[in-house]
Amino acid sequence: MVSQAYRAIRNSCRILGANQLSLRSLSSASAVAKKPAHSDASVTKEVGAAGFTSTSPLSASSVLKSSADLLSRCVELPDSTFWLDRVEASLRDIQRPRPPTIAIWGDSKSGATDLVTALLEDPLSDDSQRRTALHGRLDGDSVQQSPLRIRFGADNRRLNNELHLGSPFLQRSGTEIVELNDSDPSNVLPHLLLSDIIVLVTDNVRYLNQPGLLPLLHQFSRHPRAYLFVNRLSSSGSALQEDNHIDSTITRLFEDSLQPILHDSYRIKVYSGSSDLAIEAIEIFRDAVNSETSPSSKAAALDTYQAKYLASRLTMLASQISTSIPPALQRHTAEGCPLYQYQSANFLASSALHACEESVASVEMQIAQAQERVEHIKDISDHVAQELHNIPRKAQSPTLSQEASIEQLVRESLQESSQQAEYALQQFSWWRLPWKVDDLQDRMIDAVLDHYAKELERKLLVLSGALVMEQARLWQETKEAVTFPSESVFSSRLLINSLDQMHKEAAHRPQDHISHELTKPIEYRRAQLSNPVASPVSYLYLRAQNLVSSTYIIGFSSVGGAWGAWITDYASTEMALGIGGLGVAGAVRWCVGRWNKTKKRFWADWNRVEEGLERDIKSAVNETIDQQVVKSPTWTADQLSNSISSRIKEVKDIEQELLEHAQRIRTLDSQIQNRT
Repeated sequence: MVSQAYRAIRNSCRILGANQLSLRSLSSASAVAKKPAHSDASVTKEVGAAGFTSTSPLSASSVLKSSADLLSRCVELPDSTFWLDRVEASLRDIQRPRPPTIAIWGDSKSGATDLVTALLEDPLSDDSQRRTALHGRLDGDSVQQSPLRIRFGADNRRLNNELHLGSPFLQRSGTEIVELNDSDPSNVLPHLLLSDIIVLVTDNVRYLNQPGLLPLLHQFSRHPRAYLFVNRLSSSGSALQEDNHIDSTITRLFEDSLQPILHDSYRIKVYSGSSDLAIEAIEIFRDAVNSETSPSSKAAALDTYQAKYLASRLTMLASQISTSIPPALQRHTAEGCPLYQYQSANFLASSALHACEESVASVEMQIAQAQERVEHIKDISDHVAQELHNIPRKAQSPTLSQEASIEQLVRESLQESSQQAEYALQQFSWWRLPWKVDDLQDRMIDAVLDHYAKELERKLLVLSGALVMEQARLWQETKEAVTFPSESVFSSRLLINSLDQMHKEAAHRPQDHISHELTKPIEYRRAQLSNPVASPVSYLYLRAQNLVSSTYIIGFSSVGGAWGAWITDYASTEMALGIGGLGVAGAVRWCVGRWNKTKKRFWADWNRVEEGLERDIKSAVNETIDQQVVKSPTWTADQLSNSISSRIKEVKDIEQELLEHAQRIRTLDSQIQNRT
């Protein structure tokens, strides 16, 4: 019976997988526990035995330095500092050889802690200090949230966040384990990126719904040694049935959740098992070995252990992890570190590249959105400018519903002014001119001052009110359009401050500033027409005085000549009367003709002044709209367009560098594959 129990123990040791034991270790368990761990120096010596020292055309250092340069230029990347820190840490990491690092992550409900315990257990060890160090490694709240690095060491002691533990798994694989218990992926990502083997742990209740799991699966989808372990926490059937169900479920979830993003290039290997069942099996094994029961009871207990440990399927994961870094990857590179460190560094460079590509894609999307905003700003400013070039036909209606163009409005108003001036001029017909000529200038000046462009002036005052309101509305819409989220590359406090400054300058101007600018041409032209010294009215008045004087002179001269001829008997009475009457009639006829020509000259000058006023009004309205009303959106659109053009050029340059960097990463990956 004793020999049967001995053979059962021997068979159990052969299937232990993650805790493979030999008959020699069975007889000297304490010796195994005291065997020295691999130090960095011993790993260097073993790895260097294969000795790969050929010079590489492309080194991981150069790839990482290129990544750092790109990251420093991708300042729009929200977490560029994070990636720069990781790249710098990787550069330091490849400067010295180290054992392979296994990072195991899962939250408190996934059973990741039990998985680490099951991997590191030694059923043959009865060292209570070792057992206490292993099972009590996460005691304390602060410790639970901190990464714990577990290395092989016979002294079973802990120093800060580093645990030296006598473990057959660590001794055989020559690895170190970094146990990550923080449920926040952003806190564990730095440690995962610097590890050579990644194990993400979930359970068969939540699968990919475990908080933080999907982002990490996406991040490490192309990692050369990434594993997803689905911990079997509940079961509705046999272990085999449950594992088959897990395999089919996780395959479907991968296709639904990851396939659209990863296509066929993801490398994550999925394993399922039960850490609880493995620990239970190990406890049964330890009790069977240390108990004083009969050999038959021990054999039965060992059979139970064997069945449970096989059902836990932990051996498959442990075996895969142990053999994931073959001897070929342990060769030294020209930089003195093993090839697996090169692989990890290259993956980090690839992840940083992917982050840069996402940053560039985000910037391109922001550029498209900014271009849409520029077009929106231009559209509203052009639309408002077009509307404001039309003003109300009725001065009493301060709306823009019934509109007339500036040209139409000026002509209508000036037509009314011309009618008033013509009515005033009709009071000075030729037969009234001689005795009313002195009133001509005053009456015409009064007509100009009282009626010239008065309706136009009222409508321009209405327009000035509309311009003030539109100016405030445009400023508000423009500010809203250029207020980008703080993380946007186009977020600019300088631009916003400049807009605010424009608004303050407009607010501090006098309230009648715009109305004065619009009506100033009317005041100038009105003064030009009513000038008593040099104006069309003054010309008309002077010509009228000259005509009246000339008519009197010619008439009296004719009458005087006829009288002189009659006195001196040069002409008879009838002839003298005829000569005098003919001279007076000729003077009157000459005066009428000259007066009509003078009025034509006056109206020609009047029309030239009206044409000048029309030009001045159009210029004043256009200048006011362009320089005051739509100034803020026009200036902002120009500034934003310049910024967009600059960003487009930067993106094109970085995209080209990203393509070149991606080629360097692929080349390094090919060289690593060729060397293995």
